[in-house]
Amino acid sequence: MSDRHRLRRTADIARVRRRGRRVACPYFVLFVAPGSAESTRLAVTAPRRLGTAVARNRMRRRLRAAFQPHLTTPQPVVDMVAQARPPARDAPWACLGRAVAQSVARARAAHAPSLA
Repeated sequence: MSDRHRLRRTADIARVRRRGRRVACPYFVLFVAPGSAESTRLAVTAPRRLGTAVARNRMRRRLRAAFQPHLTTPQPVVDMVAQARPPARDAPWACLGRAVAQSVARARAAHAPSLA
């Protein structure tokens, strides 16, 4: 994932969590807010209660890879924060990809007028 698609600043992540729309699925919670950059950006978080650093890093890498195709679509520019949930640790790749696609579609379709 390129740097221009990463949401890095703590203040930006807090803004998306505080003001963003929330879409939940078994594998993660997705927060979506209007973006301030020229491209859609993503941050993936994994709380410490989800396991060791190795397990959390693996979950973050898998979620970033699953979101990758949805970051370059020519839709409204948004900032997204995905917070991993425990089932993401052992989720099959196909299920994770399907959940990401459905969550992104729901978030953008339900709130497209307010994000445009």
